[in-house]
Amino acid sequence: MVIPSVPGFGFSMPLSTPGWTPGRVAGVFTKLMGQLGYDRYGIQGGDTGSFVAPEMGQQDADHVIGIHVNALLTFPIGVKIISPCKPPCISMIKYSRFVELIYGI
Repeated sequence: MVIPSVPGFGFSMPLSTPGWTPGRVAGVFTKLMGQLGYDRYGIQGGDTGSFVAPEMGQQDADHVIGIHVNALLTFPIGVKIISPCKPPCISMIKYSRFVELIYGI
């Protein structure tokens, strides 16, 4: 297993420059996998990695055999929220319902 830290997170050094988008991180990680000699590999991304993993799949489709993500924030289409508040309050209601559903809190 190869478990790199996303720049600016985990065990990595603090960032010295801006611009570390999921696409840029994916480029670095796919290059790393190639340099380590992996011809085929799967990817798991959680939290921030859930945005990086799909980018890796797009950038290195010839070598990525599968992607698993968790903690990717999505919301159902067409959900109608009845609330007297206006945005951004509505966004917070959607988020709090998502947290309740996923984490049971």
